Amino acid sequence: MVRSGPDLTNEQLGRPMQNSAFIQHCGLADSSNADICVAVKKGKPLGVSVSTAPMNNKVAACIDKATRKLAFPPSEKVDVVKQHF
Repeated sequence: MVRSGPDLTNEQLGRPMQNSAFIQHCGLADSSNADICVAVKKGKPLGVSVSTAPMNNKVAACIDKATRKLAFPPSEKVDVVKQHF
């Protein structure tokens, strides 16, 4: 059995998405919200889900793409992190 080290805390895992700087260029209006859910393994996003309110597919696609470029803390297990802006 391969040991992958201690489990990551939500704070550690969510650090790359701690503020909205990584999605600044996506044009999320101040009056809008975005919810991001990311499945992460070995520091890389496996899957990203983005919803915006009000719905804006162009902004959601931009946030998805920006999130997939983030580097997360490495772990052998699949972790899920969520962020609301």
